[in-house]
Amino acid sequence: MPGEEETAARDPELRRRPEGSVEPEEGGGGRRVVSDTTRPTGVFLPTWTATPVGREDEVRAASAVVSGLVQGVFFRQSTANEAGALGLAGWVENLPDGRVRLWVEGEVGAVEALLAWCERGPPAARVSDVTVSWEAPCGLALPFYVRR
Repeated sequence: MPGEEETAARDPELRRRPEGSVEPEEGGGGRRVVSDTTRPTGVFLPTWTATPVGREDEVRAASAVVSGLVQGVFFRQSTANEAGALGLAGWVENLPDGRVRLWVEGEVGAVEALLAWCERGPPAARVSDVTVSWEAPCGLALPFYVRR
């Protein structure tokens, strides 16, 4: 029942997942949260809302690696455009193995929105997986940019 999941997700008495644990993927594919120590255990939430418990306007950072057909399809520039529209700081770069890596920081809601966008990417992209690690922000200045 959705109401029970939401209540359980906000309950501070629930046990927390240990550092470095992996969120199970439900329904196949999707983003795996790999270092979010503030999510309660035993509660499934859609992975794109898998943020630390806190205020919506809290500044957070995330590191993500996007797999699939994500190079040569304007993924980096499209990500920079999306991040700029959301008022986020950070960068995006190609990796030698064909994946794309990004670092993003800003308000939790905006960071979540960019990560959700990364799960589909620009029209020519075919995203197979997005792996996210929530981190402490390091205070990057705007704008979000493409690393070469």
